[in-house]
Amino acid sequence: MNNSYNLTALLDFTSLNDVDNEEAISTLCERAQGLKDGPVAAVCVFPQFVSLAKKLLISSTINVATVSNFPGGDQLNYLEEIETAIANGANEIDWVLPYQTFLSGKDISGDLKAVREASKNTLLKVIIESGAYPNTSLIQTVTQYVIDAGADFVKTSTGKIAQGASPQAAQAILLTIKNSGTNTGIKLSGGIRKRAQAIEYLNIICEQMGEEWIDSKHVRFGCSKVPD
Repeated sequence: MNNSYNLTALLDFTSLNDVDNEEAISTLCERAQGLKDGPVAAVCVFPQFVSLAKKLLISSTINVATVSNFPGGDQLNYLEEIETAIANGANEIDWVLPYQTFLSGKDISGDLKAVREASKNTLLKVIIESGAYPNTSLIQTVTQYVIDAGADFVKTSTGKIAQGASPQAAQAILLTIKNSGTNTGIKLSGGIRKRAQAIEYLNIICEQMGEEWIDSKHVRFGCSKVPD
């Protein structure tokens, strides 16, 4: 992987802070459109800011993403949340899988099926919260559930627990995707702030999937700024 690779087109420019307000989201959208290497793939904001982001990005190619069941994966109203977000203009949904339920040994396939149905005309990224799993075998198992449900991306992390993305988790997710023979993508998020980190992940992706696989339909990075 060439270190000069343009990361910008793979970015989900993200602001998911408790103090976010309309001014912060306006600044985010302005920055997303003004980068020297071209526009990002999407901006990712809380549901209450979807309409604003959609309005600000209406003349651009940048998608609007939002989160659901965030950050703990333990909400009850996530289907309504998804439907409202889509009605307000969201192009992409980053939904937190009920990972604690999965880790307790309970079945989550029904949740995944319902979420895929609710977002059937919208790009769906399922956040597995990879840092919560004691081993990569469980990461592979939950990734297979996500793939089987028809999600568009498997996303590593919310960025809200101590352990975000890791090379080991990325390897486990990519191996499962490769073995599945599907077109599922990967989104890496949680603690990726340096360009060297992003390049390390791109090298892993190249080794597993081939360099031609690296585009915004298969690879995303969740970042609040361009890794430097």
